[in-house]
Amino acid sequence: MPLQPGLVDGLNVDGILLWSILNVPSSVGYLELNSNNPFDQPRIHLNYFEKSDDLYRMISSLKLSREILKQPPMSTVYNVKEIEISDKTNGDDISDEDWEKFVLEKVLTTFHPSGTVKMAPESNGGVVNHRLQVYGTKNLRVVDASIFPYIPSGNTNAPTAMVAWRASRLIIEDYTRKNSL
Repeated sequence: MPLQPGLVDGLNVDGILLWSILNVPSSVGYLELNSNNPFDQPRIHLNYFEKSDDLYRMISSLKLSREILKQPPMSTVYNVKEIEISDKTNGDDISDEDWEKFVLEKVLTTFHPSGTVKMAPESNGGVVNHRLQVYGTKNLRVVDASIFPYIPSGNTNAPTAMVAWRASRLIIEDYTRKNSL
């Protein structure tokens, strides 16, 4: 984030913070099991910016954010201070290489991982079926954001709650069917 209002001479003041977030990246990460021990932590390969398009979109978003905060009324109402992008730049002479270095050093997650156990036909790389059951197992379902075949374009809380509600209905349905035979 190149511009950060809110700090004036080391004092906290009212302000705003404009974040650039890449909600739907082209790059895809993956999980890898360390062993067959279910208590071992998996290896997580995030693969941020594996696709150059993601880096280009993030840099473009930051440049646009910077321009937005330079415009009135933003620039006149708030005491906007710019985060240092590079020690060799001042203001408008930030090179694409400097932007790239800044993004690669400062990137954060929004902690909404999803899609690692996607719901799809097994032939298309799916791990769970439309009833949230893991292929090749009995009595095992996955009920979280990992089943999303695609990353939602917003916060994952509401879609995950919907999946949990649907799972509760599926479990009741299966239980009722099994016990009525």
